[in-house]
Amino acid sequence: MLSGSSTGGSSYSGYSEDLSVHRKELIPLERTTLVDTSSYVTEIPDSGYYMPVNDSVDYVLDSIARIRLADNTFTGYSILVFNSLNRTEALKVLGRVYRILPDEESKLVYKQPFFRVMTGKFDHEIHAYGSLKKVKEQFPSAIIVPQNYKIKESGED
Repeated sequence: MLSGSSTGGSSYSGYSEDLSVHRKELIPLERTTLVDTSSYVTEIPDSGYYMPVNDSVDYVLDSIARIRLADNTFTGYSILVFNSLNRTEALKVLGRVYRILPDEESKLVYKQPFFRVMTGKFDHEIHAYGSLKKVKEQFPSAIIVPQNYKIKESGED
């Protein structure tokens, strides 16, 4: 709990920290595009509505694509089966998940202060629903969560 004066001040009022070393350095963009926008339609025929596709959207899509290429990652989905402060309990759940879904990759992840039991690597959220249905029979609080995955280089295991 923070201590402070009766006026609502805090002992951290003068605190500052330079976090600029943690910012990603973005690659300067040329006016070329990684995303093919030739098939985008800007006007919906016979409706009078326009889709908001323009150079600004193209620029943002290109920025995201370049960051993903530089990081060698993609966003997929996994199933969060269990989340707890108790490691022993999480390991027991992991054993049960191995029996429920023997063909899926299941693992115990420690993300301070929680131990998380995760299972599956799915490209699209819809692909995770079959496994989620099986897991929910014993773990009703299981949910699908987005995950960033490293893209393996050719020759890596």
